[in-house]
Amino acid sequence: MRVLSRKNQIIKTYASLKRKKKREETGLFRFEGETLLEEALKFELPIEAVVVSDTWYKKNNFNNGESYKLLKHRDIPVYGLIEKDYRSLSGLMSPEGVMVIARHQSMPEKKHLFLVVLEDVQDPGNVGTIIRTADAAGVTQIVYTSKTADPYNEKVIRASMGSVFHLHLQQTENLEEFLCGKKKDGALVFAASLQGKPYDMQQEIHRFRNKPWVLVVGNESQGLTSSTEALSDYLYKISMYGYAESLNVSVATGIILFELAKIKNSDEGKVS
Repeated sequence: MRVLSRKNQIIKTYASLKRKKKREETGLFRFEGETLLEEALKFELPIEAVVVSDTWYKKNNFNNGESYKLLKHRDIPVYGLIEKDYRSLSGLMSPEGVMVIARHQSMPEKKHLFLVVLEDVQDPGNVGTIIRTADAAGVTQIVYTSKTADPYNEKVIRASMGSVFHLHLQQTENLEEFLCGKKKDGALVFAASLQGKPYDMQQEIHRFRNKPWVLVVGNESQGLTSSTEALSDYLYKISMYGYAESLNVSVATGIILFELAKIKNSDEGKVS
């Protein structure tokens, strides 16, 4: 392990990745935590380097662990920082002591049959939770608008628990054009909207289970734009049985996603 100073240019570059502009310029992003490191190694994320605090390194006997052996086998450098310098680099109040620097991964192009679109969802925690839930529901692609929180933001990655590494992430500059293209290819577009109505999804869509499905969710306060709602085949509103008039966007997305997933993954569209 090579021990560096926080004034070293390598560390300065890694510190700059807190900013979205630098992430876009370099193609690099960062995240913290041993669990996320293990997940990144498992899915062979293109890791550029790992930075650890001297305290964490000694406490965890890191050079004898499986992660260290994999890093060494893949010729990925491990840099050390004294505890004080690591805390300065970290974005967390109570950092664990291990940071991963990775490069954006280019996923192979393929036809996605189940995807989620985020229209201007701005809270990183919501974006990360939606990505994690979508991954669990069998979604293979996340499409997001330029006003959506950056999926490579550290808070998003942490909230996704590594699901960011599994899915095909794509930004769209023109959501209307993207949705029109999907509909032209035969996709069914669902939109979560308070302007919609409850549907018996099993009754409505089981015959379309082999088509591509797109679920669009909108901004926390503004919801979906009128043009997106107009392009949707189903404006879906979750039935409410108590006094609350609405749900957090990540919670609402999870409810709808798993209702769709049960149908998408059942034999002949029939849920037992």
